[in-house]
Amino acid sequence: MDPTLITSGSLFTRDYLAEAIRQVPEWAELDVARLRADFIEIFTRLPAEHGPNETQTEDEIIWPVLARLGWHAHLRQQNLTERGRDDVPDGLLFLAEEDKTAANSHPAA
Repeated sequence: MDPTLITSGSLFTRDYLAEAIRQVPEWAELDVARLRADFIEIFTRLPAEHGPNETQTEDEIIWPVLARLGWHAHLRQQNLTERGRDDVPDGLLFLAEEDKTAANSHPAA
């Protein structure tokens, strides 16, 4: 992977990724070897040579990776427009179940 892909946007600075992230408790507690092994297991479930479709890729790779990273509160395929399906993200991630519950309390678009 091209390492510039991570720093080419404005989400993280190079200094943060090289130094400051080491001070973040979640980073310090991370078992990198275990995470790597988990990701290898996830990615070998659906070999690319079989030409997976979007749904298979989401079910077998995207959502398991997000869960392993701690994103357990999510909603899938939520219609965000009043009519039609012009604005339907693959998923919405929430920091906590309470946030997901609050989102579910709003009437559907």
